[in-house]
Amino acid sequence: MPQPGAQTIQVNGPPVQGTIATSNERDMYTFTAATSGMYTIETAGSTDCFLTLFGPNNPATFIAQDDDSGPAANSRLALNLTAGTYFAEVRHYSPTGTGIYSISVKS
Repeated sequence: MPQPGAQTIQVNGPPVQGTIATSNERDMYTFTAATSGMYTIETAGSTDCFLTLFGPNNPATFIAQDDDSGPAANSRLALNLTAGTYFAEVRHYSPTGTGIYSISVKS
């Protein structure tokens, strides 16, 4: 049930590169938790990202959000998730900020 325009992240795959190119831009990603368990969703790079997670199987159901739990100004969520499709939204911490980043999901 991915949202239109959402890019898929492979769990335990390589990081996906992203860019916040305009003010207030929000990038949406999806990933599938094949089994229930601990998953870590995190950003990397020099951009101060803010990460929000929704799901399972519903892009409107808020789960958690994070600003700076990862290294430097990166976001990191480590959560026990049930099987299903999840939606990760990445935005810049500053409404007018831009920059490049990567996002990954590990189980």
